[in-house]
Amino acid sequence: MNVYKANIENGIVTNIIITADNYEPETNGFWVNFTRESGNINIGYTYALEEGFRPPKPYNSWIWNETGKYWEAPISIPDEENIYEWDEDNVSWKLTYIKYAQ
Repeated sequence: MNVYKANIENGIVTNIIITADNYEPETNGFWVNFTRESGNINIGYTYALEEGFRPPKPYNSWIWNETGKYWEAPISIPDEENIYEWDEDNVSWKLTYIKYAQ
């Protein structure tokens, strides 16, 4: 049976391999087994024993949502009708496209 393994160095995922269940790679850091059901784990994610895997923080101002397990902006997007882009310099949403009603 194949197993997914993530190499963790200083709390960061540096490598991911798929290997036989009993294979233990010999490299720096330590290896953590995970399943695809754990989510889409990638290089650059952080890992902590008590928190598990977490994707990189997209912006300094964003906050980790413990319930949903995702990063979110410190303010809600103004509406779902238009398209916005996050403006980190002003810590706000910037309107990039207005959808017109049909």
